Amino acid sequence: MNTIKLDNKLELEIFLILFENPNGVNRNFLVNKIKKPRTTIYDNLVKLMNRKINSIPYVNKYYKHNNKNGRPITIFF
Repeated sequence: MNTIKLDNKLELEIFLILFENPNGVNRNFLVNKIKKPRTTIYDNLVKLMNRKINSIPYVNKYYKHNNKNGRPITIFF
C-alpha cells in the first residue's frame, strides 16, 4: 500500500485544498485561502511536484492560455 508522506502542515493544507478542487486552482487562490506568502506556497508546491507515488507526482500543473498578451495562468491540480 502506498502512503503519502508530507513534511509539514503547509504541505498538508495545500494538498487538501487541491484534493477538494479537482479542476485545479491557481496560486492566487491558494494565497487567499491559506494566507501565507506566495513564495512559501510555491516552494511547497515544487516539493509536492517532486514527490511521487509509483512515478506519478502528488501535484501536477498545466498552463491555461487566455489568447491575450502576457503570461498564461498556471493551474495546479
